[in-house]
Amino acid sequence: MSPQPEKDEQYDSEDEHEYDTDQEEHHDILGFENAEAMDSVDEAWKHFKHSGEFYIHNVCLDQSAISHLMRRFTTVESAPKGKYVTKTIKRIEMEACSFVDDGSTRQWLRFLKMLGKDLKEVFIIGIPNEFLNGDRQISLLRGLQLITPLERLAVDRADLRGRSMGLILQKFLTKSPNLVELRFNGCRIDNHMFLPFLQGVKSHKGLKRLDLDGWQLNDVELNLLVDALVASPSKQTLQCLDISKSKIGVDSFSGLALLLKHMNSLEELLLCSCFDLFEGEGAAESQGFQDFVKELGTNSTLKELWLNNCHILQPMASPLLKVLQDNSTLEVLRVEGMVVQKYHKYTSAWRWVKGKGPKEIVIETTVPLSI
Repeated sequence: MSPQPEKDEQYDSEDEHEYDTDQEEHHDILGFENAEAMDSVDEAWKHFKHSGEFYIHNVCLDQSAISHLMRRFTTVESAPKGKYVTKTIKRIEMEACSFVDDGSTRQWLRFLKMLGKDLKEVFIIGIPNEFLNGDRQISLLRGLQLITPLERLAVDRADLRGRSMGLILQKFLTKSPNLVELRFNGCRIDNHMFLPFLQGVKSHKGLKRLDLDGWQLNDVELNLLVDALVASPSKQTLQCLDISKSKIGVDSFSGLALLLKHMNSLEELLLCSCFDLFEGEGAAESQGFQDFVKELGTNSTLKELWLNNCHILQPMASPLLKVLQDNSTLEVLRVEGMVVQKYHKYTSAWRWVKGKGPKEIVIETTVPLSI
């Protein structure tokens, strides 16, 4: 293996030194119209040179700015035939960014593909409202499947509705063998996309984290998701499942029980702000809830259970808390913002678990507890 150039030699060659001249003059010479985008690209490049991480935020990218970025990441080898090579980058994070037009989106995908086998993580967070819809988003998600080395993908506040979007996600999961983490927070979904998406989940092997916070899954969708996970090769690898803000009720407990029983590596389960899950007449006596409590007591992999902002009433709190004492592997139970009832028996139960149960109990309720 040939020796790698020193950092100063790698990033400060004569071919690239021209970009370090006065930015305003440089932009005028090249005729860039979007000076703000160019400045953001230059700042992101400087940050990458010093930290090795590429982070760009609060900018609307056009083709010229992206082309400029591509030149930054491209150098010409001195031997033997002036071959073009790209600099190593493993993670790209975009925050509150968007694209001027479809051509800019395609140019961005060319940039990602140009980075090749070294690109492992793409995080697209804080998407502006105007980027929630349209062909630009479809093009971006479709193009990501070309980056086969990708291990982690995060996209939030995206509009995933429609069968075409579901098929795109299905194909992405099928064509991304190295993917271990998939995070789609606060996204809009519908039945047309959900079923194809589940087929992708069912076929994927090696997923370790699946974050669907804010999908507002109902009971039927939750149980279908569990069925897909249990039937997938990822049941041996999935460590974290986040289905917070789901609109699930007592009918989902049977699915959650199956999840605890069959997911052999599950360490974190997040059910935050599932307001209706622990409510409902006769819910504590339902077979699904009893199965859930039983599996929670015997589960040997779960380390963290998040129930923040859940309305856990007394008939369901008592058996939950009792079984948590018997669970020897659970380390963290979080119930911040829990709505409690104002009587001693209920608050005493949480005090008892705080002393006897998991290693970390975080209790911050809307009703002060005298612990």
